Amino acid sequence: MSGDDRIAVLSAGLADQIAAGEVVERPASIVKELVENAIDAGATRIEIELEDGGREGIRVVDDGRGIHRDDLPLAVTRHATSKLSRPDQLVEIVTLGFRGEALASIAAVARLEIRSRRLGEAVGHRLALIPGARPALEPIGMPPGTIVEIGKLFANVPARRKFLRSEATEVGHCVDAVTRAALVHPTIHFKLRHGGRELLDLPACGQGERVSTVLARRGGSGPYLHFRGEAQGVQVEGWFAPPSSATRQRSASFVVVRRRVVSERTLAAVLKQAYGEALPRCTHPVACLFVDPPRGSVDVNVHPQKSEVRFAEAQEVFAAVREVVESGLANAPWHGGPQLEAEEDGPSHGWARPRFAAGEGDGGQEGVRAALAGWSRRGGLGGELPSAREQGTGYRLGTRAVDGDYAGQKREFRGEVDRLRGTLRAGADLVRDAPVSRRLEQGGPRLPFPVLGDDEHTRDFDEHHEEPRSSPADLEAPPVGAWPQFLVCLPGPLALFEFEGALLSLDLRRLRAHLLRRRLVSELAETRAGERVPAQGLLEPAVIRRRGEERALLLRSREALAELGLELEGFGDDAVIVRAVPAVLRKLLGPREIGGLLDRLQPWLALRERGADSGDGPRADRSGFVEAVTALAATQALEGSPRLARRWLAEAMHEHGGDLTAIPGLRRIHADELR
Repeated sequence: MSGDDRIAVLSAGLADQIAAGEVVERPASIVKELVENAIDAGATRIEIELEDGGREGIRVVDDGRGIHRDDLPLAVTRHATSKLSRPDQLVEIVTLGFRGEALASIAAVARLEIRSRRLGEAVGHRLALIPGARPALEPIGMPPGTIVEIGKLFANVPARRKFLRSEATEVGHCVDAVTRAALVHPTIHFKLRHGGRELLDLPACGQGERVSTVLARRGGSGPYLHFRGEAQGVQVEGWFAPPSSATRQRSASFVVVRRRVVSERTLAAVLKQAYGEALPRCTHPVACLFVDPPRGSVDVNVHPQKSEVRFAEAQEVFAAVREVVESGLANAPWHGGPQLEAEEDGPSHGWARPRFAAGEGDGGQEGVRAALAGWSRRGGLGGELPSAREQGTGYRLGTRAVDGDYAGQKREFRGEVDRLRGTLRAGADLVRDAPVSRRLEQGGPRLPFPVLGDDEHTRDFDEHHEEPRSSPADLEAPPVGAWPQFLVCLPGPLALFEFEGALLSLDLRRLRAHLLRRRLVSELAETRAGERVPAQGLLEPAVIRRRGEERALLLRSREALAELGLELEGFGDDAVIVRAVPAVLRKLLGPREIGGLLDRLQPWLALRERGADSGDGPRADRSGFVEAVTALAATQALEGSPRLARRWLAEAMHEHGGDLTAIPGLRRIHADELR
């Protein structure tokens, strides 16, 4: 800015465009606002039509009460509304809209035309607005109700138009917006079309039927567990699909507060954790939770798009919801049973899978020989690796039909891997008599195991487990031929590498615990006295049930844990809620792992408290925290990932200067030993 720049009031047009940015984010934002207006007008039927994903056109037709002729110009004026007239009404808002901003914001960034006729009036009226032009009002013939048409979205703001996503993405967001509105208003018939094709048709029905329909569209499969209850004046109703319907999409879980689908992390966490151990890791339930707190206890005026709420007594509401949900799910068929597997119909590779004859795979070296021999016969040891193109996701998706019984192969392979896991529990030394020894000894081609590459399974693993701070590309380049060559990940998990004619067996779980410990110690060492370890807030706070002295000790130690990056507070009378974890542990600690860590910290916290009371002063000793994290990492379930196996080994070799004997969990098996 130059020194003579002066403050000036923005022009009305520019101010309107800036304000519109808070309300109109994309076509789905317009669909949401117009549908909510139709619902507030008492409509029983709402039809939405889209053109080019909503860029070129959006048309919403309803059979509601309509808009009076004299009110049409006011309808597109900012802060003009029929839904709110007194300040005290903000305490208990009963309509979806109330700010009087939607139509004015839309008119600032798109062409807008409103046609409306009230019941009992002879004719309707049409109001057309083009950004920068004078509005025109004229009478027209039409049935009772309102029609709102939007054209050329962001045509006058090209910088925003270019940031819109693909047609399919924008249509998907519009479908989601209509689905959310339909979920909580089952007595209204909703229709959505795009380019003449019908995307949604949800006739009026009961609440249970509408919820079942919406959850089914999110992948849910019945029967749904339905419950209703009340605690501390908070009414709660829910529909929960079985854990087998779990998905990786958060959008499959709905939280509804006062007839609004909202984003409320704590309630979403309560919903998810109600499934307990039955929910597969890294997935979200297909469920719907309705929460109706007492009048005057909810503020919906906290977000431009009204997608968030604030409770006057948040902890009491959360505790009441958890009480009702846990009571409603107490007799759920999935509680008390073993953890269920995720979807069976996952991605599959095109090459053949290992196969066992009856009785094989029961353990010992004979089982390993049979397993490896089976791999060899089916294109493993004696065959060729799939090409890089064939390992790519696009190739696999494009050839699913050619693969035949895709889901059957997946189930068959899962069972065979389970049997192979039992065979290999004794460690990597069980493979020493396999035909691979001759290949290594004779310098033949490396083992062409069917390597599990970056498929959906390993990508999910990579996203939820700690990655090293460095990778082979980041480290000093090793001498040519001196870098271990990755072969395969085996159950255990073990990673096998070939290095200078020898076989390297790497215990991934043990190595991860070592690397994590080193990073944590380094993080603590860099934190000065009185400073806090960097923390990572949780998208979904973890509600951990602990009673009595265990809970009391955690709450008394809140400040000490906060210094270590673990932020928690009381939740009801029998739980704590964890809102942040140390940033260095963000990928290690899911809700289950957080509970395990709190249990492992109990002895250290008790010792620390006794030392502080006696004046011994162990308050600065953080070794107990490090040991608890290390022990947790060493016992946490882990599945092999080729990408992380390579990276972890690279980091360990860099740490120890290439000394393989110093790497925890690494065993070097020479060719003579394999013989």
